[in-house]
Amino acid sequence: MVAIADGHVDFAGWKGGYGRFSSCATPERLETVYGHFEPLCPRGLAGAKGVQGEVIGYVGKTGLAHRAALHMKFWKGLINPLG
Repeated sequence: MVAIADGHVDFAGWKGGYGRFSSCATPERLETVYGHFEPLCPRGLAGAKGVQGEVIGYVGKTGLAHRAALHMKFWKGLINPLG
């Protein structure tokens, strides 16, 4: 898996059903999270800085994944659906 934006890794480690997990923040206050990694690369470890397109880890089946999978999501800030 490659980083989808420039930024730094806030958290990297085991996170329940996500298995091996990495959370990254960008200067634009966008947060990206990735789960179910097999090994994390040095660029996917907490405190690392990376650029878009760099490899941060490899698709795996850790946590609750029974087959090779990748959970990736991103968002900007907290959105209240009630307004």
